[in-house]
Amino acid sequence: MMTNRYVVAGAILMMAGIVLTPLLVGLPIALFGWLLGIFGVAVYWIGKIPGGKQWMKYLGEYVVKILNIFKEIFKEAWKK
Repeated sequence: MMTNRYVVAGAILMMAGIVLTPLLVGLPIALFGWLLGIFGVAVYWIGKIPGGKQWMKYLGEYVVKILNIFKEIFKEAWKK
């Protein structure tokens, strides 16, 4: 069974987006829900590969480093 928190959150957002489509705010919400669901499926399958969990851990650390770099750049850019 391919259920993890990303797939569940993506499904909830997709349903909310479909309900809110007449208000035009639902389209981006549904799109984000769909992308989050796809991400959840990818996380599931990468976890099934031998060594995939270590790879995801390494990738998560790498993303945190990049986000910290962007955080420092934005701090410096908005400094008065």
